[in-house]
Amino acid sequence: MAIVKRRNQDKTEKHKESNIVSLKKQLQSCRNRITELKAQKKDCFSLEEKSVLTEALKRQYQKKDYLFKKLSDLGYQDHRGRPKKRTDEKYEHGRSKFTAMLLDENLDYLKSLKDAKHIDNISAFLDVLIENHRKSITG
Repeated sequence: MAIVKRRNQDKTEKHKESNIVSLKKQLQSCRNRITELKAQKKDCFSLEEKSVLTEALKRQYQKKDYLFKKLSDLGYQDHRGRPKKRTDEKYEHGRSKFTAMLLDENLDYLKSLKDAKHIDNISAFLDVLIENHRKSITG
């Protein structure tokens, strides 16, 4: 009895894997078609052609969403690209963007320090410089 269950389980897993492969191929062809339609849309000038291409793009996007849903229902997750960092791991965490006006020679000096690998990045260097200045003032 256990052997029969195992065979059935193997068959369902193989069927599931073949479905995933098939859906991934369909998804890739859908992505290719979207790229083609976007290129065609850039080249056309008449409103009728643009509306036809817009509708075709809309259908392809719906198909893409449907394929993603089917793949996720089968347990497939798309892990393309660089993994996302948690917000507390990002360099920007706890920092604010600030624009400064530096003298050309000072900016050139900072860039030369970075190019010579004396500093990793200019922002971190300025952070350390300001902290050291703050410590020297407060004692």
